[in-house]
Amino acid sequence: MLGSVVKTLWIPRNCTEESRVEDSHMSRKPGSTPAYSRHRASGQAIARLTGHNRYLGLHGSPESREKYDRLIAEWLANGRRPIETREASCEGLLINELHLKFVSYAESSYVLNAEQSAEVTNLKVAIRPVKLLYGKSFAKHLSPNALKALRQHMVDIQNLTRREINKWNGRIKRVFRWAVSEQLVAPFVFEGLRTVEGLKLGRTAARENPAVKPADDPVVDATLPFLTPTVSAIVQLQRFARMRPGEITILRPPKAPYKRFCDMLLSSFRNSLEHNPL
Repeated sequence: MLGSVVKTLWIPRNCTEESRVEDSHMSRKPGSTPAYSRHRASGQAIARLTGHNRYLGLHGSPESREKYDRLIAEWLANGRRPIETREASCEGLLINELHLKFVSYAESSYVLNAEQSAEVTNLKVAIRPVKLLYGKSFAKHLSPNALKALRQHMVDIQNLTRREINKWNGRIKRVFRWAVSEQLVAPFVFEGLRTVEGLKLGRTAARENPAVKPADDPVVDATLPFLTPTVSAIVQLQRFARMRPGEITILRPPKAPYKRFCDMLLSSFRNSLEHNPL
């Protein structure tokens, strides 16, 4: 009889009070949300995440409930991993690994009318020189000087125009802004990249885009017969009223009679000719 009592009360030497609480969580199904529990020895509220107890304060207190809700929300948003674990694992994140994570995000987020946006391709192209020069470097080490080196690579090797280089650098910064929001890199990395200004007109060796000149009148006249009546009218109105394409396409007849609308348009055209004669 005494032996059975001793056997019931015996606890292994390495079995602590905390481990007894941990054992109570072993029956939790995989993928389920960790429970709000009480640590018997200390009376504190705990939640067990990835094999570790997280102490939340006095069990039953509003503060411990609030801390539990915040902890679980962060844990779920982080892919059922504690934020601290993610930060530690991202210390050694390479540029190549960051690229894969961002492309996966962009392909699911940059969607327009149920189709993948062309911006996804633009982002992939902008990241290529980063992968080429720094792909095996840690993401946290991409400094402003590294971005300047990338920019010079675009000038000397890729022979990109100034505007293209500025757009590509803007997209690279966008990648690291996203990485900061996902706690993949520290905020100072993105803040450092932000200090690198775009190339200025006339202050760089990067080439400029050739100026876009208007189409010659003979070319326009030869094209008009091949256009639909609507497009032909748009081209002629743009040609004589000096309106931008966007300004023409948004034109809508007002609620006033159509003749009055045409009179208003003709008056506007005449005023334009008075101030800017052909």
